[in-house]
Amino acid sequence: MFKRSKQLTPSITTIGKNTSIHGNIVAKNDNIRLEGYMNGHVLSEAKVVISKTGKMIGEISSISVDVNGYFEGAMHIKNRLRVNEYGIVKGKVNCSVFEVKEGASINAEIKTGILTSKDNILANNDEQKIKKVG
Repeated sequence: MFKRSKQLTPSITTIGKNTSIHGNIVAKNDNIRLEGYMNGHVLSEAKVVISKTGKMIGEISSISVDVNGYFEGAMHIKNRLRVNEYGIVKGKVNCSVFEVKEGASINAEIKTGILTSKDNILANNDEQKIKKVG
């Protein structure tokens, strides 16, 4: 009668506020929440959230990103970047939609609109990394 879809429900991977990571995170279907410090690269086919206590220096390639804390580096976002009232973004951003709340601080080169294959968030090497995880 009815077929169940094999749609995966994303889980949330939290990097706690007393945790520091130097390296890379690859997540196929998990949302990433950064409450601590990270220096490296996050590659996610889901959402990345940098909380108010979170600080990241590096690169994010993701479907969507919310910044409530501090980010410095490059972001390649397929859908939306939201920078909330306490969020700070420095560096370069490619995204389809850019949303800024009053009180946010932005010091970045920002490219918005429909991303071309040149701007694709998942370069071939990154896509291979995600396939290996899944």
